[in-house]
Amino acid sequence: MSRLNPYLRKHRLLLALLAGNLAYFVSIFIHDSFDFVQQNYHIPDHLYALLMMGIFVETIWAVAVWLDQWLLIEHKFKQRAIVQGLFSLGAMIGLITLADATLPGFTLNTLRHFQEFEDVAHSVVIKKVRVYSTFGFTAVLLNIVYFGWRFFRDFHVAQLKAEQLHKETVANQLQTLKNQIHPRFWFASLEALIQLVHQDPDLSEKFIKKLSLFYRYNITNSEKELITLAEELEFVNIYIDLINIKNPAMLKWHHQLAPAMLQYLLPSKALQKVFEQVLETHLYDATRPLTLKLSTNPEANLIVTYSGLKKLHTPEYITQDWLVELNQIYQFYTPQKVQEHTQKKQSQVVLPLLQVDG
Repeated sequence: MSRLNPYLRKHRLLLALLAGNLAYFVSIFIHDSFDFVQQNYHIPDHLYALLMMGIFVETIWAVAVWLDQWLLIEHKFKQRAIVQGLFSLGAMIGLITLADATLPGFTLNTLRHFQEFEDVAHSVVIKKVRVYSTFGFTAVLLNIVYFGWRFFRDFHVAQLKAEQLHKETVANQLQTLKNQIHPRFWFASLEALIQLVHQDPDLSEKFIKKLSLFYRYNITNSEKELITLAEELEFVNIYIDLINIKNPAMLKWHHQLAPAMLQYLLPSKALQKVFEQVLETHLYDATRPLTLKLSTNPEANLIVTYSGLKKLHTPEYITQDWLVELNQIYQFYTPQKVQEHTQKKQSQVVLPLLQVDG
């Protein structure tokens, strides 16, 4: 009954129409018995056609829905087409036979259209051929429409599933990137803190405050997918301060950004990811500082320019697919890609910036 109720609600108008026509036919039989043909109570052709086609359409559609429960199109297309065709043929023959048995007035009534035929029997044959042809064509058309609709629906559903899967994959990657706190950075921070506690208590206190700000930022922004460039710069500034805590001359960075560009968006931790990659793949100290500069171009891209001596061997814990990972995240928001340009004296990483909606 639970499956039947939604069907009744969906087709209540058609069922009401069928009930009304049925009541009309019953009233004719009750009051006039089978003499209604002679008394000109003829069933109108258009009313009969509406009634029978309505029943026929609902029957074929109900058969198709029923077959969906145990013979799926996508698994056994040929078998499904044959079975559904046979059921449609059976429904067609059954309905026409039922009409001939229960509505004798229809066949006799329609003979008035064939008065040019002298042979009444021949006229009846012609009429039945036309009726069967009409129902047969309708059955074929309905099945074609149904199969076409199913293929379109399945294709659309497959697209939605692929899009949803892609969205979930990218979201997981983004969440991983946002929540990623590299163990090496964590242990290096603890080692630096231990040294500072004994060497310079005031500086160690400053370091602890910066470290707390760093992880507080990670926690408070863990649910954000996009953040403003201003917020990302604030976080990167804390990140670099932690690295430079013992020797501010090791790492130098500055930016030339218009105030309006600070409100543009980018994926959370994207800029940090670039900085991490640069710092972990280059040699730098007080005598050989690493310089990073941030700027923008007219295409609303953030450009990270850096120069320094690159390491001969990249540490194993540094992923070589960082650019691919960033682009997988970016492609969820824009078709533009993160690009890296390497030259002899300096290199650049170009990050697309996203405009705020509205």
